[in-house]
Amino acid sequence: MVEQKDDGLAFCKYCGLQAVVKFGKYKGVQRYYCKVCRRKYKSNDCLFHMKMPIAYVSSVFDMYYKGMTVFEIIKYLRSQHDYYPNKSLIYTWINKYTELAIKYLQDYHPISGDTWMINETLLAVGGRQKVYIWDVIDERTQYLLSSNIFIEHNKSVNKAIKEAIDCAGRKPRTITINKYCNRIGDIKRVCNRKTILLQKTNYRTTDLEARFTITFNGNTQSGRPFKNLTTLIRYNRGWSIYYNYFKPNRFLGKRTPADESRIHCDINNWHELLLRL
Repeated sequence: MVEQKDDGLAFCKYCGLQAVVKFGKYKGVQRYYCKVCRRKYKSNDCLFHMKMPIAYVSSVFDMYYKGMTVFEIIKYLRSQHDYYPNKSLIYTWINKYTELAIKYLQDYHPISGDTWMINETLLAVGGRQKVYIWDVIDERTQYLLSSNIFIEHNKSVNKAIKEAIDCAGRKPRTITINKYCNRIGDIKRVCNRKTILLQKTNYRTTDLEARFTITFNGNTQSGRPFKNLTTLIRYNRGWSIYYNYFKPNRFLGKRTPADESRIHCDINNWHELLLRL
């Protein structure tokens, strides 16, 4: 390996530190290696092992998790970049980099408040199968501590609350339950009433309502028309990243929950996140 000095790539495009060396060529394209973050990358603006510019991939993520359909995304790429991807390629990008993003961010933990909210949503998948979405949100920071989708409702409470506690690294003093929640008895059994106070109320202080509401084939539906549960679960996990880290929250003065909970990861959009994967 030869030290990189004079061609403008002495600083790593991932960590920004000056510790880059040349790392050979592949199909005539120079590759580089950072001795600090140990990342390999090409000299152009493409993700490693990909031919497409990162701007294409990041724009796909931004549009997809803001509610656009894959067909609308393909139409945009054709009109703006004269690029004609097929549907399967778009889904390949989404599936691959959503999983990598989840793994990258799993070690970041919010500083949560003492009161958490549980939000329950009923949704239909494929027009028939009914599923429940359980969200546990920190009231002070609006951070989505856990979001799970279940078919069998009786096992949902324990998993949702356990994941929220693991994410925050602590238990709350109070859990607020929407008065329309159907599993208050299960919540009481999971939570020790000696340490966690349960309150029942009618709150509208979460910014989660529009998660699956999009216009599809000219008809506005209450649930995004996912064909199967696997696709819905993957979308929800990626959307949770978008909600916590990139979506300005109207209850926080347009700050993100990650900013409010003092997560200092210096990532403001999908483009910056993909660069680190």
